[in-house]
Amino acid sequence: HRWIKDRELDLCFIDGDHEDPIVKEDLENYWEKVKPGGLFCGHDYFLTAENDVKKRVDEKFLDKVKVGATIWMTEKENEGDFLC
Repeated sequence: HRWIKDRELDLCFIDGDHEDPIVKEDLENYWEKVKPGGLFCGHDYFLTAENDVKKRVDEKFLDKVKVGATIWMTEKENEGDFLC
């Protein structure tokens, strides 16, 4: 994430570590890289019944996330705002 400028990406898809604190750090670090109107998504939302990916995505985006199978997605409208 250090090599990507803030608000540079149209799409960011996270499929990394599934446990805290890495999940929380990935969400915080990469959210800043997505430009307004861009998509922020990831994998393994339903990896297990209780997992850090689902917990942290729900915590950060509340009800502003769409889920299909194991993929989660939200859109960034303006600085900090959501379209979903």
